[in-house]
Amino acid sequence: MLGGDGKRLRPALYVVAGILAGVAAVPGYLVFRPPSEIAGPDGAPMRLVPAGSFMMGSDSGEDDEKPVHRVHIDAFYMDRYEVTNERFAKFLNDYGSDKDAGGNVMIYEYKWGLKKSGNRWVPQAGYEGYPVVYVTWYGARQYARHYGKRLPTEAEWEKACRAGSSRKYSFGDDEGKLKDHAWYGEWGEGGSTHPVGQKLANALGLCDMHGNVWEWCEDWYRKDYYGSSPSRNPSGPGAGESRVLRGGSGNYNPANCRSANRDWYFPQVRSVSVGFRCASPAGPR
Repeated sequence: MLGGDGKRLRPALYVVAGILAGVAAVPGYLVFRPPSEIAGPDGAPMRLVPAGSFMMGSDSGEDDEKPVHRVHIDAFYMDRYEVTNERFAKFLNDYGSDKDAGGNVMIYEYKWGLKKSGNRWVPQAGYEGYPVVYVTWYGARQYARHYGKRLPTEAEWEKACRAGSSRKYSFGDDEGKLKDHAWYGEWGEGGSTHPVGQKLANALGLCDMHGNVWEWCEDWYRKDYYGSSPSRNPSGPGAGESRVLRGGSGNYNPANCRSANRDWYFPQVRSVSVGFRCASPAGPR
């Protein structure tokens, strides 16, 4: 690399310049190295999911998880936590409507979620740090867009959940350890979701990837999509009727919390067990 006077920069100075610029110092050129955690435009911490390939799906799971196939995903950031009632209420009040630009309802009132107070949305008392629920896919997408983020693709979500593991869960195959990482199979009379981040994170520092609430993904759902999925950055079918859900929730069994498990919901529908988190690209800024 040449300095302003045409001379090659000294290695020591280049290392310092590289660190200050957030890049790796390599003799002769710059290599971008994204930080492992950033703060998203909405203030939420986001963790880096490094570029690379992984084996997506499960040959021992449901039919729509087959066949197992290798997928390469470019580096991206994922919200460390599911979007909370507090953050979604702030978005709604800043946005000024509970409908998106297309007129689609984004959120409904719920006892574990948000409520209207006059002209403003507020979290139910005591549920500020709980994952937002009763949010439609349209609401999840609009929240992400409002802050310059997006919903993760299904492939991105699974890569982030697995965190380098090829086992049933991000931590391995031992179902007995799931209780340390997830809220699942527990909703009875009076049960509810739980505040985000109370269970162990996976190896990438992401919390509640298993259980608590299902999470909306960007993709349309198709049962046989894996048979024709692109091998690099797949984004799902071009059209459909329902959107992908991932991760399981507090009222589902361990099998539904597996890294490869898929589910779906119509985008206009809301549920007490469905929320979301956001993603954004990782690259030179």
